[in-house]
Amino acid sequence: MTLWLVIAAVFVLVLALVFAILGGDDLSRLSGKRFSGRARGTVDGMVRHHFLQRYEKTGRVPDDAYHYWGYSTAHGVQFALLSALGRKNWYPCVQFSAGGRTVSSISPNGFGRDVWNIGQEVEVQYDPSNPAECLIVNQTALRRMAALHFGAALLCAVLAVALLVAAF
Repeated sequence: MTLWLVIAAVFVLVLALVFAILGGDDLSRLSGKRFSGRARGTVDGMVRHHFLQRYEKTGRVPDDAYHYWGYSTAHGVQFALLSALGRKNWYPCVQFSAGGRTVSSISPNGFGRDVWNIGQEVEVQYDPSNPAECLIVNQTALRRMAALHFGAALLCAVLAVALLVAAF
């Protein structure tokens, strides 16, 4: 029994670390240092992730943005984890011009469907060397996401300590 409590505590502690890293990533996005490019864009579509890599789309979501978002980045791992925890967020697909070309990208931050509207003009920050790595400038949404991640990290850390105390 003690061994299983220790294993559970280590697992929950790893989850706390993952959530703390995600919260730190949210705060780095708030600083704006990571993304030096700025552009005006339009929300063209929305994507909602379901468990086991199923997606629901509305509006215009180009295949290249969709595949980049869900399969070839760390976003897919984050979304799979969040969907396993029961979150049903919508992620906006934004289109903007960068370096003389049109870029479509799905935001790594999602909330309820009412936060963004299709056709809404937004400000976008992006990495000039890879414009598909971008975010919609929405300070409130990023702060809320950081608070959620750090809150989950704290909750997991407290649970891990409680499991370790119960084990010994």
